[in-house]
Amino acid sequence: FSVGLGKRATWPDDYFSHQHSFNINRYDTENWYGSGTPLTGIVNGINYALTIQRNSVFNPIYPRYGSTFSLNWEMTPPYSLFSNKDSTYYANPELTDEERFKFLEYFKIKTKGEWYTTIADNLVLKTKFEFGLLSEYNKDIGLPPFERFYVGGDGLQGYSMDGREIVGVRGYPNHPDLLSGSSGMPIYSKYSAELRYPISL
Repeated sequence: FSVGLGKRATWPDDYFSHQHSFNINRYDTENWYGSGTPLTGIVNGINYALTIQRNSVFNPIYPRYGSTFSLNWEMTPPYSLFSNKDSTYYANPELTDEERFKFLEYFKIKTKGEWYTTIADNLVLKTKFEFGLLSEYNKDIGLPPFERFYVGGDGLQGYSMDGREIVGVRGYPNHPDLLSGSSGMPIYSKYSAELRYPISL
């Protein structure tokens, strides 16, 4: 379940916009290995997300100049801080993942930027960066087994069965987790530069 509200802004200038969303995800797992050990049971993820974007790209079909920046902040309530359990509860090595991850708690930060620079006529240089970080509030609970970054392949999202975010990188295979058994990464960065010239406009 997700509900969101977005709005164009006039401050600091007319290129800004912001979007707020409230999201509820419910995972019914059976022998799920996203956390390194088999996870079976119900996992609940409730989060609020805020995205601030500035887009001054001219002619989005074939941009020749301008830039776009975005900053996204996603967070769940810090349940372990509000609970009546003491600090040793989550540090207990006998605590099952089903209990540890009954309610996901994390915060995630993502940012990206693109620049388009005209070199001559329709010859354009595009430079881009991306960065993502998934972190926890409570070190004893650790990182959640969901909501991680998977880098590689064409970047087509397809379906997201575990809140994963697929980051396309040319020259690497799709679904690297299926090939290597990876459970995704909590941090990534990507930098690229392209020299563009249109065959036809």
